[in-house]
Amino acid sequence: MISSEYTLKKVTNTLPGLEFNCGDDEINEYFHSKMHEDVECGNSMSYMLFLQDNLVGFFTLSNSKLFCLLKGEEKSWSAVLLGQLGVQLEHQRKGYGSLMISLAKKLSYDIRSSSGCRVLILKTYKKYLFEVFYKNKKFHIANKKSTYLDLFYDLNDWPLEEPEVIQKWNLEI
Repeated sequence: MISSEYTLKKVTNTLPGLEFNCGDDEINEYFHSKMHEDVECGNSMSYMLFLQDNLVGFFTLSNSKLFCLLKGEEKSWSAVLLGQLGVQLEHQRKGYGSLMISLAKKLSYDIRSSSGCRVLILKTYKKYLFEVFYKNKKFHIANKKSTYLDLFYDLNDWPLEEPEVIQKWNLEI
């Protein structure tokens, strides 16, 4: 059950030395070793979700493009990339990953009004469980050929079927 006592904090150029373990070595490595560098040089923006003072998880957003074939014609759409997303092991399967995806959709939708972008994209491991999870979040498959699954969410669909809790969020910048 998601508590309404959460805060989403934008990561600045310093990380407060927080412990993080989501069970995935690549995501853990990114959090501990690479996130600070990406934020500092402006490659991505990172956001951390806290329940009271406890870190629940984090995600990153950056600019990108989606290339696809549409009716035989090659198209490209401006996009926001949901590059990293991780939830602490003790907070998994409680709805926080879904909440962070909704927050990423909201931030991407807001970005679109000032810079123009059509889709939120992500790449995830090619596992049936992940495919079903993201399809339930209204993501569509862009490419299934690689070892990863490329997915996109059409920002024209925002804010359909998003949790009410998103309207209560507090973004500290």
